[in-house]
Amino acid sequence: MELTHDRFEPDPFEPTGAQPGRVVFSVGLPIPVALSIAGPRHLRHVAPHDLAAACHAVGGQVTVACPLFLGKMDALCVIGMLEAAGFEGMLLVIAPHVPDQRMIERELRAAARGISVRLLAL
Repeated sequence: MELTHDRFEPDPFEPTGAQPGRVVFSVGLPIPVALSIAGPRHLRHVAPHDLAAACHAVGGQVTVACPLFLGKMDALCVIGMLEAAGFEGMLLVIAPHVPDQRMIERELRAAARGISVRLLAL
């Protein structure tokens, strides 16, 4: 993916309207982690401020993967951006091992109306 003038530019070699779930957008994840999450699906690294445009450009449902904490942001900020963009796909939140993973996952799900959320502890 190319970022030009802080705006998302669709990949000219990737067809728009990709099959649902066939694209994974990585927001702030280390490359090895993103590659392992994407598996055989197409992986695109997206800056947080490009997330809405990227989701609209691809069309259909995509999977978004982000860390629980991302610099000054966190997964709740990413959820807010996705909700504002009308996103209705899957959000995978990657976290270090935490004492009560289920509680954190419940809080993320409660904040994410219309978005499927799964917390993965690595």
